[in-house]
Amino acid sequence: MIAGLAGTIFAHYITIITPNMLVLPQMGIVIAMGIIGGVENLIAAAIGGVIIQVSLEILREFGAWRLVIFGGVLIITLRFARNGLIAPLLQRISGTSPKAELRQEAPHSTKEGEGDSHEA
Repeated sequence: MIAGLAGTIFAHYITIITPNMLVLPQMGIVIAMGIIGGVENLIAAAIGGVIIQVSLEILREFGAWRLVIFGGVLIITLRFARNGLIAPLLQRISGTSPKAELRQEAPHSTKEGEGDSHEA
């Protein structure tokens, strides 16, 4: 909803929207900001955005290899820190517990005769 409002204000300010204005690499960078910062916390996502912009400027000296390095960092982040890098750090600093997992297994019964029974 906020993105739609921002797009509306941007379109009104520019007065024309063309497909050339919305480039695919820029959308990838925006997604990377959410991945690095984490999507559970708005402050963490904003800090992730700052980190992405600064790191891309630092990696500029590597030329075309900067995107390869950047992609490697994203893959490692997705593999080992699924909630992003900043959100868990902010949770640890503030002392709040992380949100519960969405998938919870049903409790299994240990007594005979309880639970799913398949009688033939």
